[in-house]
Amino acid sequence: MNVLALPMCRNPVGDGAKRTRSMSFQNTNRMETERMIQWRSLTLTEVRHLVDKMPFNQLLGIRVARLHKNGVTIQCTLREDLRNSAGVLHGGVTATMADAAVGIALARHFRGARWATTVEMKINYLRPVTQGTITARAHLLKIGGRLCVGRVDLFDGARELAGSALVTYLLMEKTG
Repeated sequence: MNVLALPMCRNPVGDGAKRTRSMSFQNTNRMETERMIQWRSLTLTEVRHLVDKMPFNQLLGIRVARLHKNGVTIQCTLREDLRNSAGVLHGGVTATMADAAVGIALARHFRGARWATTVEMKINYLRPVTQGTITARAHLLKIGGRLCVGRVDLFDGARELAGSALVTYLLMEKTG
């Protein structure tokens, strides 16, 4: 078994302190392991591929529009089946967009190597979304050892602020 001390990704808004962690890989040699582990962020194509594999995101039509140093921007086009009884975008879709934006930003940050789950979300709905595309811009605020916090700004089709959310994720170790 090979064990490597690898630099961890820096917190995008953190103190800049250098940290290392050990990782082990069975049935690989050192050169193969170093090739497998690249501590760069995922590219837009890689993030889109990751998101496209999530059936719920496909159901809603979520797509990654842009990558940022500290987060991502995702979009969803308003369809008739996403409207509530008042004829506007269902609040659950807006909440899902906020949740997914932070989750996708974390997946990009950790290159898909960590599992994470939402443990808390606070959302303020500021205006109804009646047409066009809803856009969610996630900003990773804090990446800790166990918890990560992200802020999401949600915009309607006219690029007006439609909501704001604060989302907390718990980092988990992948098993199996």
